[in-house]
Amino acid sequence: MSYRTIQMLVILAAAPFGAAFLLAPELVTGYYGIEDWNAGTLVPAHLYGVALLMVASAAYACLPIHDPALQRRVALANVPATALGALVSLQSVLAGSSNALMWTTVLLFAFFTAAWSVFGVRLSQRGAAHHPA
Repeated sequence: MSYRTIQMLVILAAAPFGAAFLLAPELVTGYYGIEDWNAGTLVPAHLYGVALLMVASAAYACLPIHDPALQRRVALANVPATALGALVSLQSVLAGSSNALMWTTVLLFAFFTAAWSVFGVRLSQRGAAHHPA
């Protein structure tokens, strides 16, 4: 999978969810079995929406990068963040604080963790082949 393809998938995943969490977090989280919102708990949901929109914006801004070394840095910088997203969403499912639909979020974060990892490692191997020690 190419760098551009992964970045486009990030944009396509993050932007709609970001807008949804910003504009209608109670509706979105209701599908996941998360309820009982109040004015205080809505703030983190709105901020999550903003954070997802920032992720989509960063992915869009990074689309024109063609330098393999910089692409690798972007890829490997995304690995821990997406891995943490997978772990947090997994914990939510296992703790019973959300329903089975949260597995889609676990899988989405796991997919991006794997995609960025494979891409970063593949670029590392290419770089090592071109620059023998």
